[in-house]
Formats: sequence, C-alpha cells, structure tokens
Amino acid sequence: MEHFVAGFRFLASEFVLGAMGRFNLRFHQMNASCFTKLSIYAWASKSQGVEADVEGFVYTHRVHPQPRVLEEDETSIVIA
Repeated sequence: MEHFVAGFRFLASEFVLGAMGRFNLRFHQMNASCFTKLSIYAWASKSQGVEADVEGFVYTHRVHPQPRVLEEDETSIVIA
C-alpha cells in the first residue's frame, strides 16, 4: 500500500495478471517481495529474448500460502 501512496505504479502485464489468476490472487493479497520476484523473472525473460511464462515462473519458484497467526488470550487463531 505504501508504494501506491508514494506514487509508484506498474503496468499490469499479461504475465502478472496470468500469475495472479493462476494462484487466484488479488493485488491486496500480495506483498512487495511478490512484485519483486515477478519483475525479476519478467526482466530476466525479456533480457534473454523470450516471453515471460507463468508456468515457467511456477517451475522456478516455490509458491505457497503464508497464513497469519493472531494471538488472543494465550490461544492462537490461524487465518488462512
């Protein structure tokens, strides 16, 4: 969120939209490192003269959900 407040913007390329669709993600569910990894992969692909591919990204990166844990009165509540 801070990135947008500061005025940073990015183009929603087919690759980024495809990756988000593959994992059923929305922008608010992604953190800065997600965008960094997607950008690095897209840049590396383009610098080699190939189109960035979602399946190639999935193959080279391990993607998994990271649930939040809220602690309340000595009990843990996991929110997925």
